[in-house]
Amino acid sequence: MFGQTFAHFALHLGAALTVLLSATAAPAAAPPSNTVLTGHRDGIYGIAVSPDGRRLATAGRDGLVKLWDAATGQELRSMRGHGGQVLRVCFSPDGKMLASAGADKTVRLWDSHSGKALRKLTGHTHWVAGVCFSPDGKKLASASADRTVRVWEVSSGESLRSLTGHTGEVWHVTFSPNGEQIASCSKDNTVRLWDAATGEQTSVLKGHTKDVYTVAFRHDGKRLAS
Repeated sequence: MFGQTFAHFALHLGAALTVLLSATAAPAAAPPSNTVLTGHRDGIYGIAVSPDGRRLATAGRDGLVKLWDAATGQELRSMRGHGGQVLRVCFSPDGKMLASAGADKTVRLWDSHSGKALRKLTGHTHWVAGVCFSPDGKKLASASADRTVRVWEVSSGESLRSLTGHTGEVWHVTFSPNGEQIASCSKDNTVRLWDAATGEQTSVLKGHTKDVYTVAFRHDGKRLAS
């Protein structure tokens, strides 16, 4: 198990995903429609949209990663490989790969079209809660309950560095738009900034009084929201 926080999210989301779909070819006055995607046997922890907007990926408490057609809601692929619950999913910038993070302490890489398992990334010592590709797709960052952020080389699956400094579980990680910085947030109530090339911690942002669950850069990278 990986704590009550994700369990609460799973119970809240349930095993079905309701998606608000808006067809680009529809008349401007046409309202968007709701589509319920069913297939997971338990709660859904994470969802990602492909860069072209045509596919969805979901991370399931049932240990499955699923791919869906965003326009029709049809299930395209169901991928099994994690030895436990899947907590997050993320598409590569070119949409060709999918990364998933799991309670089994691993990150998995998949071919997002065929569903083929490509690599298993090991090194974390506790569940992995977050995963994000760099803007150029060459690196991957993962956030874990072992209080670290790891940076991986996508082509080889090699762990390039482990970023240490957080004093609580790390919930989420993201790259800046130019790929030069990594931001992470944690149960220690902080957001931390890291140099993506060296792994050096460059800033500790304080102010929150409880867990920080997500963090995002503005499109120009000059501001950060948590």
